[in-house]
Amino acid sequence: MRTKLFSTSIVLALTAALGFSNATTPHAAAYQSSVKIIDQGFDLDSDVVPSNLKWNEKSIQVAQQAQRFLYRTIKNELKAHKDAGAVRIVRLSSSIDPGVRNWQKLKLSGKLYSLNGYDENDKLVRKGKPLFAKSQSVQHMTVYLTQQNCLLKSFNLFDFETWFSPQCSITVESKEEFLRAAMQSWISLIGGFDPDGKAVQHELEDLASQKGSFKVDSTRFYCLKCSFYSGHKYSSFPLEYKKGLWPYKIEYSRTTQKFTMTIFEPNWADLMSKVYLQTDDLLRFEDRTGFDPLFPFVS
Repeated sequence: MRTKLFSTSIVLALTAALGFSNATTPHAAAYQSSVKIIDQGFDLDSDVVPSNLKWNEKSIQVAQQAQRFLYRTIKNELKAHKDAGAVRIVRLSSSIDPGVRNWQKLKLSGKLYSLNGYDENDKLVRKGKPLFAKSQSVQHMTVYLTQQNCLLKSFNLFDFETWFSPQCSITVESKEEFLRAAMQSWISLIGGFDPDGKAVQHELEDLASQKGSFKVDSTRFYCLKCSFYSGHKYSSFPLEYKKGLWPYKIEYSRTTQKFTMTIFEPNWADLMSKVYLQTDDLLRFEDRTGFDPLFPFVS
């Protein structure tokens, strides 16, 4: 993760932290201030979840449950082909993009594919649709049909075809690989909503264009007269936040009237602790309510 450093010059109407132990003389007039962002955090455009994370037991159990669903889904697809009279399966690769950022960098063993079924006369009896193509995730690529060409019948001494063609089987990759892919899918899904530090960064940047009034005490930033764009409406937020996808720390100098915001790497342990299964194989790594009381919205 590369460190990105940039500064934004903003004009703010500062209302000092009235009523707090470290309050100073109020500043009511607009004046020139600045915000410096030191971004050491997760880059949506280039980064992927690390491969060396130590997943907790809760995550492993959720992964096991989800992979069972994926396994059953493929088994049911094979049964549907067999019920249609198929004895041989051909796995066809799909060119559909799953829509997950940087998913190719995960180097998953499985891919998106569909299955076609052929009968004893090598006639196509059932044409399958791409499996999991609408899931907007890639963790399903850790459970897949092993062979590109395989049989739905067992070895038979009197059936010459079974001598040389493998019986269809399903590969289930490690739960750690599944979880890495699931978290990458989740980050791709929620990244556009900029939770945690990224949301706060946008709040500060939005404050510049709206010329909103604010005050700062020893632990929090308060918006007194702020008009935020849709999706970013926090009335206050902590100056330091150590959880989530984008932990951060904000330092404010009353002397120089400057903000310095540092965004750090994700708190992976915190994200793991929040994991839950939203649907059959879709995992989320956030509070179920989607709301953190440390970030109250404008009423």
